[in-house]
Amino acid sequence: MGRWITVPIPTLSFYEYLCIRGVEIPSPLEELRLSDLFSAKHGLFGGIAQAARPLLPEFRRYLLVGGFPETAQQPNVAAAQQILREDVVDRVLRKDLVALYDVRSVRAFEQLFIYLCLHTGGIFAVKTVATALGVAAPTVEHHIEVLAQAHLIYRLPPMAISGKRILKARDKIYIADAALRNAVLLKSDQILDDPDEMGLVAETTVLRHVFAFYYQDTPRISYWLAPMKRAAKPGRPRTGEERGEEKMLEVDIVVQSPSYTIPFEVKYREKAVLSHASGLVEFCRAEKVERAYFVTKRDEHFGVVTLPDHVTTYLRIPAHILTCLLGKAEREQWRPKAE
Repeated sequence: MGRWITVPIPTLSFYEYLCIRGVEIPSPLEELRLSDLFSAKHGLFGGIAQAARPLLPEFRRYLLVGGFPETAQQPNVAAAQQILREDVVDRVLRKDLVALYDVRSVRAFEQLFIYLCLHTGGIFAVKTVATALGVAAPTVEHHIEVLAQAHLIYRLPPMAISGKRILKARDKIYIADAALRNAVLLKSDQILDDPDEMGLVAETTVLRHVFAFYYQDTPRISYWLAPMKRAAKPGRPRTGEERGEEKMLEVDIVVQSPSYTIPFEVKYREKAVLSHASGLVEFCRAEKVERAYFVTKRDEHFGVVTLPDHVTTYLRIPAHILTCLLGKAEREQWRPKAE
């Protein structure tokens, strides 16, 4: 009595999307838990990948139309995107949020949302954005807070390796569902052949599934960014110019609770190599992480990877299989006990 309980209602997971569209879930995925894959035998991965391959066309469509019950059932992508533009831009942005949060500059508010669609997953600098849009920095900060409260964006703070302080901390901001970005920017099937566009869309989609699945643990979800360590040339320290050209190492998503730290790196492209010099490996080595996810596009290299003198077990997993399994697990968590 006298307490509020927040029940999150995210957009449909890929698993729920398949259920609404009446697509049969392959039995290996219905019977499998994601954590089981870390101890699975090598021969099992090929069978799972083959069984899940028919889901690829649906996953590509899901990346375009997103996790909305109405758009999932539309006959074509164009019709689904028109509904999103009418609902999100015309009604939510221009009317509902403006009235609810006393947004004074509707045009600036809409322009900021378009800017975030263009740069989803990017590091957000308030002053830079304010200058680009020609508005005051406090206005940008207020509008970002409104979008966050409306659950239209996700904000990821940076984290540092244990014991090190973060300087000039800036959040990364993602649109809550990649389909909103596609609809607002009028991007349809053409993005399916654009590796950069698909990388942004897939990363946004993986983040949505991570947020929804781990929500009950109330974790801290962040990203990690650090300069690559380079030795100075013999006889002299590095110059300021050399330090300014340092290559940065990054991990897209890090989920932390008192009992675990789980990083996710999304490389949704034809060639995705897990190397010793990657940000994911460097982070896992520094934090002594037990398990990590390397999310890919192709399923040929689906399986578990270990590196010499390294405590971490890496699961290379295609995005369509990861999101299906996370979505199934998310649904089972919220299913009433009587079912």
